[in-house]
Amino acid sequence: MNVGASFLWGLLVTAGAASAIAAMAGACIPHPDKDYEDFLKKTENLRGTTPTDSGPPADGAAPTDTIEGLYFASCYPGDLAAGDIQKVLRFYTEVKFVPGVAGASGTLDLKLSPMIGWDVAGSTPVAPKSVSKSEIRGNAFIMPTASVNAGGKFESVYREEVNLVADANSLSGRAITLQPVKFAGIFSATAGPGDGGADSGTDGGAKPRPRFCSTLEGAISKPIVQQLDPAKNFCLFFPANEGDPLPAITLGDYVCNVK
Repeated sequence: MNVGASFLWGLLVTAGAASAIAAMAGACIPHPDKDYEDFLKKTENLRGTTPTDSGPPADGAAPTDTIEGLYFASCYPGDLAAGDIQKVLRFYTEVKFVPGVAGASGTLDLKLSPMIGWDVAGSTPVAPKSVSKSEIRGNAFIMPTASVNAGGKFESVYREEVNLVADANSLSGRAITLQPVKFAGIFSATAGPGDGGADSGTDGGAKPRPRFCSTLEGAISKPIVQQLDPAKNFCLFFPANEGDPLPAITLGDYVCNVK
């Protein structure tokens, strides 16, 4: 082989090696957006099944007393969880309900703080150890005050970004942003299980506080865009005291009829 041919052969070998290295490097670079899109495609058929809504009773009514205290909120994102209730989003929730006077609508205020939902080191979903401030991860968000009608129905829309840090996202362990977030629910003293029914939880010996429910609507806006269908996404709110164990919840409990 002459000198020119040897030089050309060297260039080809070098170029081939460089291409191979570039390909390997590209394969090693994480692509969270594509990974999440792949996850959505692979679980699309599983996410089509949702709990059957039991509906509120005809005599549902908003409470007539002021109710204020700690609640544990568990939100099942049926669009994404594929039937796995380990992948619910959990919130340490401060609630205040003020009944209406002389037929006026009552008001409901909610402050939600995300709780731990992912073991980053173990790369697996986890549940909080208890309903405690120590289990909060990231920043709280405060829903706009909602009007509650005589039947206990309410709606509230938070239009700013809700940022969940990686260890608060039980779906994937990645930081995500939701915007907007809408709750449409029932805060009723007489509704049945799954629809804001009365619960035995009390706060310091006070009257029992009702559990309540809502649909979850809005969108994940980062790192991908995924709409949240209120027909598939539900939140349950359980009265709690600081340090209480988490309530036992089954997939069939995630219902809320607000029609």
